[in-house]
Amino acid sequence: MTDVIALVDEAYLFALENEANTYFSSTSAKLSTTPAIKMKTIFIDELLRPYILVPSKCKVKTKKEIATTITQKLGLFESKNLLALEFLSDDDAFEKKVKERLGEKFPNIETLFSNSRIDDRFMTFLENGQLLDALGSLVGHNFCETLYSIEPSSSNITKAINTDGFDNEGIQRMIQSIWSKCLSKAGVNTYAWQGPNEDSEKSLKQRYHEAFDASQTMFGEVLTALDEFKTFCSKKHESEERGVFNRNYVMNSYYYWEKVLEGEEKFDDLDKRCDLGWERHQRTLVQQVGSMS
Repeated sequence: MTDVIALVDEAYLFALENEANTYFSSTSAKLSTTPAIKMKTIFIDELLRPYILVPSKCKVKTKKEIATTITQKLGLFESKNLLALEFLSDDDAFEKKVKERLGEKFPNIETLFSNSRIDDRFMTFLENGQLLDALGSLVGHNFCETLYSIEPSSSNITKAINTDGFDNEGIQRMIQSIWSKCLSKAGVNTYAWQGPNEDSEKSLKQRYHEAFDASQTMFGEVLTALDEFKTFCSKKHESEERGVFNRNYVMNSYYYWEKVLEGEEKFDDLDKRCDLGWERHQRTLVQQVGSMS
């Protein structure tokens, strides 16, 4: 491994950090399958693993070939101009925010390698020029924060929290859920590198835009439905406090806030599901008053 590292271009030594494999000393470890050393960069670890397991297989020619492969692959980060983020437009509000997010997350190549999963699939994206696919996958395709800074959702969020009494953490969770749901409908799997894309003509950027537009629409619809549910509960219980509580209680549940979109026929059932939470809330208030006295 030391011989291979010595043959790689010095400019890329930051990607060749390694550490002892703590599992190697375990009594259950098999020497034939457990390497003593692990490379922190996954695609390099996968490349070197067979020779770390059986060093005698790594002849002088093999070492040179491996070093050349590593240098060529690492050179792609510069030749593809990955972190310049030129594939995103400053003239588009959504893409500009995505560009800012990626720029803050990956300000330089060293940070990219130290905090990310750079494996064979990432490198395939890079080799194929799928730069947004590569970087987007490193953050789980999660750009829900764009809803906080782009109209109309940004104003709706501010009003919901500062004026209408929505729970801040609940709003954050709901926005995350809405983005994930809309992203999935657009054909992107948030838990893998890139989900199925039924329309092969659509790029990941197009699907991001679809998810963003759908999230904007859905967020507005959910806020309206939750407000209607609050009014329903306030009238039913003759209590504005109960209406606000039920609205926030439903908002904090992924399953429940989706149900509120089905309309008023679901409101009575959702109201009943809030009863237990309301009882706990009332007991907590009584305990707080008792502790203060």
